[in-house]
Amino acid sequence: MRSVAMAVVVAVLFAGRSSAQDMVFEVDSAGPDPQYDNGGAPSETLAAALGKYDRGLHAESAALLQRVVEGATQDGPGRVEQAQFFLAKALLRLGFLQSALGAIDEITVQPSGHRYRAQSLPWLLELAQRMPDPAPVLPILDRYLLAELEQTSATLKPEAAAELWSLAGRAALASGELDVALERLGRVARGTATYPQAQFLLGIAHVKQRRARPAIAAFRRMIEASDDAGEAAARLRALGWLSLGRVYYTAAFGAGKQSQGALLGNAVEAWSQVDTSSADWLDAMFESAWALFVTDEHSRALGNLHALLSPFFAGAFYPEAHVLKSVIFFDSCQMSNASAALATFHAQYDPVRDQLGALTGGKLDNDGALQLLESVDAGTSALSPQVRSVLARALGDRELARTRAGLAALDEEQRALDAAGPGLRASTLAERIAQDLAVERSVRREQLGERVRARIDRLVAELQEVENQADTIEIEILGYQRGELGVPPATPPASGRSVHVDSEHVLWPFNGEYWRDELGFYRQQLTNHCRPR
Repeated sequence: MRSVAMAVVVAVLFAGRSSAQDMVFEVDSAGPDPQYDNGGAPSETLAAALGKYDRGLHAESAALLQRVVEGATQDGPGRVEQAQFFLAKALLRLGFLQSALGAIDEITVQPSGHRYRAQSLPWLLELAQRMPDPAPVLPILDRYLLAELEQTSATLKPEAAAELWSLAGRAALASGELDVALERLGRVARGTATYPQAQFLLGIAHVKQRRARPAIAAFRRMIEASDDAGEAAARLRALGWLSLGRVYYTAAFGAGKQSQGALLGNAVEAWSQVDTSSADWLDAMFESAWALFVTDEHSRALGNLHALLSPFFAGAFYPEAHVLKSVIFFDSCQMSNASAALATFHAQYDPVRDQLGALTGGKLDNDGALQLLESVDAGTSALSPQVRSVLARALGDRELARTRAGLAALDEEQRALDAAGPGLRASTLAERIAQDLAVERSVRREQLGERVRARIDRLVAELQEVENQADTIEIEILGYQRGELGVPPATPPASGRSVHVDSEHVLWPFNGEYWRDELGFYRQQLTNHCRPR
């Protein structure tokens, strides 16, 4: 059977980060531009570009700055670096974020150091806030040293400083520098909007280090800090409870027998806190069913599965729920019910496996994956309705959504370039912007295609794994029926098979009709059919 591992994709969190308009820097808010010795007076072109920038003529300024950067003037290295910095700012102001990011990349990548490296950091932060997905910013941000981050943080308002440390921690986490990530994330101030997200990332870093106690503490701080009434806070709370339950569940299997029950109980309690309106509720209910099964609470486990497999969630993808249901019936020697659960699994998921396998067996390339994604979106796919439903859920996660939003943003920048004035369109800067967009669009399309294919491959692999489990149980059922048991049923005690009703609840027999407000409260009485051994 499956052990639910603590595997949380960090990128899932950031769809709800602070909006750009709340955090955007004004030109002077990062402090005055540094008065370095830039190597003599600027050329006429550079002087004109800087003057136009000061007057807010960013398109005209950027076109002239590009000429300096590409070496069309006699400006020395110091002045060229100045032009690079102002070009990055002008591009950002014009909304050409991809080219602005490329300009800052050039500033920060120089091994000998750039005069405007430190001054570029607040603008890099603004880029992260304005992009649909800040992931492209992270490798550049990770080049900054702790002293540089501290220096810039000291100049920022608390919310912006918290955002900086959170992104810097995320960058370190993405590069595998866990101790660095912990140190940076620990600097995010309590009470800021970014604090709950930072605590989530802290929890992830501790999980990666296999340190359950500090991970639990971080997830609890995340939950406590997400006390707003808004949708984003509710999503964070649900993610916190889900993650907390997973840590407890995983820790239980590394603990002694005396502690295991308490840890599994904590996991069930954490999962029960996920609100029924949350997108994470079904995961919480399914994972809770596994913990209840392990603790011999088979009546409650079956109740969770009964809700999970209800018509309310007909399109949900939980093939393993049928296998778990079969194992529970097997342990009470209800072999006909155990076989029926497996038959339902095969009837529902064998066609899905075959159709998905045909996709991957046909060597689905990235272009084909993107066409499939578009057809699923449009509802024009030739696949069966059930497979379309499974794919829609698998391909509708937040990571793919951000990747697609990034592509849409690139298309928007291309339209802005096409609509720009003739002066900009005729400049070499327009060529640079167009090239930046074309290269990044190609990279992102490749990433999106690979991610779509990876999700389909993962679905096929999961179905194959569950089918292997189902085959094993079917063999054991046949062995039982022939009197040749390989694995004797682990019959739970009567207390775990019975429905108990306390003074605060009422027993209401199920009559075949599901009610939305009853989901999560089902229990199923189990009768032990096993012969005494």
